[in-house]
Amino acid sequence: MPVSIRKLKQKIRRVLNKWNEVQGKSSKAVNSLVGIIGKMILAQNDEMFSDLHNFPEIQERLLYRLANSINSKMPQLEQSLELFRKLKQELDSIIVEEQRNLRATLRNASGDTHLTNTRRRRKRGKDEMVDIDEFAREVSIIEQAEKHLQEIQQMFELELSLKEHIFHSLIDNALKPQQMTLYLTLWIAEPYLDVERIEEILEEFIYLERALDKSNNHPIALNSSSPASADFANF
Repeated sequence: MPVSIRKLKQKIRRVLNKWNEVQGKSSKAVNSLVGIIGKMILAQNDEMFSDLHNFPEIQERLLYRLANSINSKMPQLEQSLELFRKLKQELDSIIVEEQRNLRATLRNASGDTHLTNTRRRRKRGKDEMVDIDEFAREVSIIEQAEKHLQEIQQMFELELSLKEHIFHSLIDNALKPQQMTLYLTLWIAEPYLDVERIEEILEEFIYLERALDKSNNHPIALNSSSPASADFANF
């Protein structure tokens, strides 16, 4: 397996592993919140307090305590959200660098093909068409690689945006208890982060590079020594 592709896979998997670590810690706070909200739903039911009329303001006091318990969990979610933002920034740096390298490879391939066509045109037109076809394949392979990178980036972007929305909705007290339970369930479920699809994409990168290598006899230099990768390794 080419070293450059191996490093790319390692970097993206490292982001995913770090993300999962943060998600695991934040899920503990979220599960605690779900339990508190379940109690709040019960506490809002007046009938539940029908036999406790001798205890003044007991319902209000319980709801106040539960609301404070919810507020006490918010700093944990905020800290997790900040870590999610940093990981998204790391992923963006990796992908931007990879896209830059892919486009540089395409420009180099374009120049090489032009020189080869010039030489072969003096021999026979048939060889010229072969080179043009090879360049078209290279363009297709590189465009596919860029689409895969964008697909991974969009997953994390949507997931982070969803968590941001959930957190700010909780902070602003804009949700009813039932809505809060749904939103927190979405936080845990991470509907936009398709880990299986990410693994499929990472494996497909190997085949894309092999196809390009077969086409022009040199692999894509996919971010083998970028500053962004060095920074991420120390994250």
